[in-house]
Amino acid sequence: MKRNAFFQLVHRADGIYLKSYPAVDGGLPLKSDDIVTYLNKKQYDEIDLSLVKQFIDASAQMQNALVKIIEGTRLPENEYALFTTDPDGYMARLRLYPPSNDGKRLTLEDLLSLASQSGIQYGIIEKNAEMALKGRLYCTDILLARAQMPVQGRNARIEYNFDANKTNTPEMSEDGSVDFHKLDMIERVKEGQLLATLTPAVQGTEGKSVFGRPLKPAKVKNLVLKHGKHAHLSEDQLEMYSDVSGNVTLVNDTVFVSNVYEVPADVGPSTGDIDYDGSVEIKGNVLSGYTVKASGDITVNGAVEGAVLNAGGKIVLKRGIQGMGKGIMQADGDIISNFIESSRITSGGKVISDAIMHSDVIAHDSILVHGKRGL
Repeated sequence: MKRNAFFQLVHRADGIYLKSYPAVDGGLPLKSDDIVTYLNKKQYDEIDLSLVKQFIDASAQMQNALVKIIEGTRLPENEYALFTTDPDGYMARLRLYPPSNDGKRLTLEDLLSLASQSGIQYGIIEKNAEMALKGRLYCTDILLARAQMPVQGRNARIEYNFDANKTNTPEMSEDGSVDFHKLDMIERVKEGQLLATLTPAVQGTEGKSVFGRPLKPAKVKNLVLKHGKHAHLSEDQLEMYSDVSGNVTLVNDTVFVSNVYEVPADVGPSTGDIDYDGSVEIKGNVLSGYTVKASGDITVNGAVEGAVLNAGGKIVLKRGIQGMGKGIMQADGDIISNFIESSRITSGGKVISDAIMHSDVIAHDSILVHGKRGL
């Protein structure tokens, strides 16, 4: 059986001696620090450290070295238990030292009582204590107690069933050119579509240190599903669904669904062409060469250049279209524009404008020009 080397105090009439016992089966040799620690704990303040070194050197040369370290006598030293713990109380270790030749050994009851007096109140591994005492495993660290570690919880997690980080990276063709018309910036959703799923947080379980104190698990992060209009949560608040077909965005952890796709600026290289199942509202202009297609209405707050607009509903241009011979507007409903110039217009309803110039206009219902110009 593997055993570390150890030492023993031997009381004789002429003084106190240190006696060595060799390591067995590859055990660790004696260390002066171990001896000094023990002697300090036992309040041997008058020790000459050079004698300790002399003893260590002698123990390396012979099996049972004997070196006197103190003149005179003292009371017998009983078997001694040194307890060490880590600051958090995750574990406690026992290190036994033998009694002097005239001292007494500890019983298991003695050892457990001393451990309790040292603050070790929980997680005692009695079989290890019994093993240390039965085998007299001196100058050896033995695991005496282990904490019950807390079981860590799990943070809440939200899984979005759409691309929450939609980017406007243009497509690159086989010849290496970039097509700024095909940016695909719209994240489309259908009515009833599952938008997000919340996996709730799981609280951790408290543990207990060897000191008997609670060991707290880390706090978990709780989350809730947040949404604006046109979305709802399931009864258990764990799933989010779209109420309409349209587009979805994620802003500051809140899901926004709309059946109107809003373009905050111009339709151009930054947006690409627009093809949307619903209505489209454009805050800026529609630049020449770009196409806007919607199954619903198209509203443009700015001007339209030589672009193509195709709506399943109506088209409303608040400023008008300067088509430059390339402008095309087709709508199943009405087309309403402040002015129409150099464009081809086809309406399934009315065409209403203040001025129409140099344009081909077809309306299923009527063409109404309220201004003074029509060429």
